[in-house]
Amino acid sequence: MASRRGPDNSARVAISGTSNSRNWANVFHVQFTTSSSISQADLDTWLTAFCNQYKTSFAGQLSPSAGFVNGKATLYTPGGGVLQSVSAMTGAGSGGTIVQDNSASAVISWLSTVYWRGGKPRTYLPAIPNAAIQNASV
Repeated sequence: MASRRGPDNSARVAISGTSNSRNWANVFHVQFTTSSSISQADLDTWLTAFCNQYKTSFAGQLSPSAGFVNGKATLYTPGGGVLQSVSAMTGAGSGGTIVQDNSASAVISWLSTVYWRGGKPRTYLPAIPNAAIQNASV
């Protein structure tokens, strides 16, 4: 059976929130380049910075109905260990009018040289503003 564990010094990061009383999450995978071990304090600091950057980058693309709840990181350490961190998030999107339902999302197709079954990595942004739906752009 395949392992769900990532490579050493990689992390799974999930940013989660709510939109119109429904839960949403964006999941990212990162690989750290380091010559030393990553401590719990290092992971906590990095996750807080990642969450803040997520809000800076994407809040303006989301409607106010998209609220942020938290970020969670699972770091796979050398030797089979795992470190976990949780960072509380506050606030909501600031990108215009409130979306009335959860039937549409904006899609980011990331530039990457890796492929696998299903294609390339994508991120689906919840609660895009009504104007973006009507104009087919964000």
